[in-house]
Amino acid sequence: LDYSSNNTQKASLVFNKALDETTFLRGALRYTKTDGYFTNKFNDSNKVGREENTDFRISLKKEVSDNLNFVLSLDKQEVDSPNYAQFAPYDSKDLRKNVNVNELGQAYKKAYGVNLKTEYEMDKVKLLSITSFRNDKFKSANDVDFTQFDLSALDLNKDLDSISEELRLVSTSKSSFDYIAGLFLLSEKDKRNYNTSLNFANMGFGIPAETLSQNTRNKTFGTGVFGEISKKFFDTKLTLGLRYDREKKKFDYKQTGVGAGLTMFGYSNSNGKESKTYDAWLPKISLSYEKYDSFIPYAVFSKGFKSGGFNDNANLGSSYRPEFTTNYEIGFKSKILDNLKLNMALFKIDWKDMQVESETSTSIFIDNASNATSKGVELEMDYLASENLSFSLGLAYTSAKYDDYKRGSNDYSGKRVIDVPKTTINLATTYRMDNGFYAGANYSRFGDIYFDNENNRTQSYNITNVKIGYEQENFDIYVYGNNIFDEEYKTRAFALSSGDWYARSGAPSQFGIALNYRF
Repeated sequence: LDYSSNNTQKASLVFNKALDETTFLRGALRYTKTDGYFTNKFNDSNKVGREENTDFRISLKKEVSDNLNFVLSLDKQEVDSPNYAQFAPYDSKDLRKNVNVNELGQAYKKAYGVNLKTEYEMDKVKLLSITSFRNDKFKSANDVDFTQFDLSALDLNKDLDSISEELRLVSTSKSSFDYIAGLFLLSEKDKRNYNTSLNFANMGFGIPAETLSQNTRNKTFGTGVFGEISKKFFDTKLTLGLRYDREKKKFDYKQTGVGAGLTMFGYSNSNGKESKTYDAWLPKISLSYEKYDSFIPYAVFSKGFKSGGFNDNANLGSSYRPEFTTNYEIGFKSKILDNLKLNMALFKIDWKDMQVESETSTSIFIDNASNATSKGVELEMDYLASENLSFSLGLAYTSAKYDDYKRGSNDYSGKRVIDVPKTTINLATTYRMDNGFYAGANYSRFGDIYFDNENNRTQSYNITNVKIGYEQENFDIYVYGNNIFDEEYKTRAFALSSGDWYARSGAPSQFGIALNYRF
């Protein structure tokens, strides 16, 4: 149980139960509710961002024999955000108190999934089957001019169905030679309906309002075949892997509601069908030296693939290319002393046709940067100073830049990739007394994050959290504070076609009390 600022209430329950010697039940339930932390100046509402979330997962395991077992799982989630408006002018002194829209908007999500996992043990090998079905429904209605004037609004309805099957053969012989081989199949249908209302009279054009309706359906059939072998020789472990991915996508769309006003902005009533197939071979090689448990150096080379697709709102019907990465990493994992662990990694990622999100006044579309590179270093350390006092430290430096990215007359080559912090620092400490009391704190810093491809809008910020509690065998009670110095930071920012910038604030200071009980 948890209660904190902004009338935020949380409750969760996890349980395990043996129904008999071969049948087991596991469940997890969670409920959260909050009044939100935004204020809408238009109607002086201080409950903008209200949200109620209920979700659960329940699993039933049946051990049919020593060799065969089944796990059937069901999960469901429902999220209701009746006052969804959260964006304020970028340069506002306090983003949380400067939302100013004539319509608060709403968002609602309902999703469920069914999963059947089957394991069959044979001599030195295990057959694993994972069969899944999932449905996600989402709808929203939002003021997308982000002002107190009735100019434009966007309604979205989304319905996604997916069915997948994965088969794996996994070696279980515990020898110096291990392998995995598998097949993955996916069938997915994504239906969306966008209705964008534009009040041209209030915009000063002197013509009636129009509603642009865009209906799309995207069907995907994906296949993947993969295999991996590992061999230990002397004190070295070599792993070779190969995966083939293929996705065929069929996309159809229809755009209606275009009158004189939308025609001025280049829209037309239209419809169409597109079909594309994307595929890739993805190798992987890793090598590690494992003579000493206290120090294990390694090197990894791999390639990655992200399928292409079609834009379903802005630039309707246009396609974007698949994204490919070539990944290099070297590093080590170590336990220098009984109380000190240290890990380090150097990495480089070469992107080809990097998929980049770009904003319009009402939506997002995706295009491709020809080439980009991300390289850097990560360091992790855990130190147990005494039986009561522990520290952990994480440091990262990332240089992520577009090597070649031109869109129209704009050239972003050499600019930093958006939404990637240049530096991150995470520091945490916990002190536990012998009588059950404990105290902990963690500090995080995110440096130089850019929101635009021109690299004109950037931020860096610090977050400090603290926790003080008392713990015994079957219960734990504590008070906590998140973002205790009330640092204002932005979780998202973008420019409208008018050039005006808007942003959404991260969470303010939040103080609460929580109780965990184990039975």
